[in-house]
Amino acid sequence: MLYGLDMTPSRRLGCAVALVAAGTLLPVVPAAQATPSDRADLTEDATYTPASDPRTVIAAPDEKLTDIVSTFISYKKRYVVAEIEARDVGRQVFPWVRVRGEGADITYVGLRGNGTRVRGFRLTDGGTKYFPCERARRTVDTKTNVYRLRIPASCFGTPFRLDVGAALGRETVQDGERRFYVDDASDDPGRFAHPRLSSVVRQDRH
Repeated sequence: MLYGLDMTPSRRLGCAVALVAAGTLLPVVPAAQATPSDRADLTEDATYTPASDPRTVIAAPDEKLTDIVSTFISYKKRYVVAEIEARDVGRQVFPWVRVRGEGADITYVGLRGNGTRVRGFRLTDGGTKYFPCERARRTVDTKTNVYRLRIPASCFGTPFRLDVGAALGRETVQDGERRFYVDDASDDPGRFAHPRLSSVVRQDRH
C-alpha cells in the first residue's frame, strides 16, 4: 500500500506507464543547446598601424568608424550571421568575421556597399588563400550603426561548433601617411592580421 493505494504488481506497472507518459518518472536529458555569441566591447580602443611601419600599433581613441560597441554572432541552420555595432558607420569600413571548425579556418571580409561583395580567405600554414563563398552577403544599417555579414554554413562544412571572431577595419590617408585602422572584438589590442578567435557558437539545427 502507498498512501492508502493498492500497489499490486499490475497497478504498479500501470502507475509507472502513466508517470512515464506524464514525464514525471524519468529525467529528461536536454539536447545540446544552440549558443550565440553576444559580446560588449570597450569603446575608444581602436588602433592604427602606419604603412611605413607595419609592426607599430598606435592607440586611436578618437576613431569612431572602426570602434566596435558590441558583436552578436549566431549560427543558424544554414547561415552564420555576424552583427557588429560601431560608434559610427562609413562606406570605407570593412567588417570581418572569422570562423574555425573541423579543419576550416576562414576569414570573411565585407567589401564596400551592400550585397554580394564578400571575400573569403582560408588560413593555412603557408599563409592565406582566396576562398570564394557564393551567396555571402554584407549589409549596413546606418540608423543603428550595425554591419551585418551573413555567411552560408555550407561554405565551411556545417560543423556543430565554431570558434568565431570579428573586427572592423579601414584604410585611409592622413597627413600624407597611409594608415590601417582596426578594432578587434577580442580583448587583445595587439597587432592585427586576422580577427582573433574570442567566442564559441553552437548551431541551431531546428
